[in-house]
Amino acid sequence: MEFIHGVKVNDVEQIRKEGIETKQVARLCVQAFAAMIFQAPFLHVDPHAGNLFVRKQKNGKPQLVLLDHGMYNYFEKGFNEFIQELWLAMVAQDQSRVNELCSVYQLERFAQLISLSMTGRSMTSHNKFGEEMSGELHDSIEERMKHAMQTVTMEIFEKRIGIVRVSPRV
Repeated sequence: MEFIHGVKVNDVEQIRKEGIETKQVARLCVQAFAAMIFQAPFLHVDPHAGNLFVRKQKNGKPQLVLLDHGMYNYFEKGFNEFIQELWLAMVAQDQSRVNELCSVYQLERFAQLISLSMTGRSMTSHNKFGEEMSGELHDSIEERMKHAMQTVTMEIFEKRIGIVRVSPRV
């Protein structure tokens, strides 16, 4: 294990203090995840700010640092094409296509949050990649994501309890 110096990708104030442009950070994130989606057979599936740092290299250029390499999805045949289509629809902010693709896995009610977590902006945002969202919007989105995770966790728990109830007693 080693200590990695860097700034969380959502710490805009510190990124600016380091002399790094936020648009460069957004570009690095998009390039890294696009490379995983379109070139590699895997995807880092825990890309929150605690796992994505940016730092300046010796040449002065920013470098994206991905942490927590224990959570990757390796694509099965066909899923790679699915995730590519989903990514392109999210970047294009094609809400109906994102909903359609999410419905394949019964995730359409989380389409907005999936788009937000994978691109850093909502499908209805007028902001370009790398532009900041207001603190109020950030807080609202964070609350919605927390609620969605609680909902999914409860659904999984309820399904497991249901399985236990119908299982034969030994």
